[in-house]
Amino acid sequence: MKKRIAVLIVVFSLLTTPLMAKVHASLSLGVMGEKALSSFYGGGEVSIGLQFTDEPWFRLEASVVLSPFFESVTMNMITEPFSLYAPAFDFLFQNPALWSPKLLIGGEYVYKKGWGLRALFGILNFRDKDFEYTFLSPMMTLSLDDYSVSYGFEVMRFTYVF
Repeated sequence: MKKRIAVLIVVFSLLTTPLMAKVHASLSLGVMGEKALSSFYGGGEVSIGLQFTDEPWFRLEASVVLSPFFESVTMNMITEPFSLYAPAFDFLFQNPALWSPKLLIGGEYVYKKGWGLRALFGILNFRDKDFEYTFLSPMMTLSLDDYSVSYGFEVMRFTYVF
């Protein structure tokens, strides 16, 4: 029995080591606002994420919106399906940046409003080696309580990937 457990631990370690070598963490700071039929909320957003490849094709992220206190919490899946060199935007960044539109889909809990499904399309998303910059990303949330739709913008977001 002990030999089987030891073999399983060794095999699991050998299989996960190459996967773990590619895991990157990210920390994001952003500003967002969202309008529903009867209310408005928004503020500063703090996010942490895990990316499982060197390229950001898939990232899991958890975020909290504070304004000045707790407003909402979200769990998101983010993908950036392609990247293109964008020389037209080089004046914005010190290093050459890639234009990399992103799609975010996730679940959200808004304080005193309940649960919802959230989608965001980051059209103006740029990244370089260690940073990601996102500007004016439209978002929509479908409330699971009354099936109403709210909309808003993530005004800006800065992400450090390490």
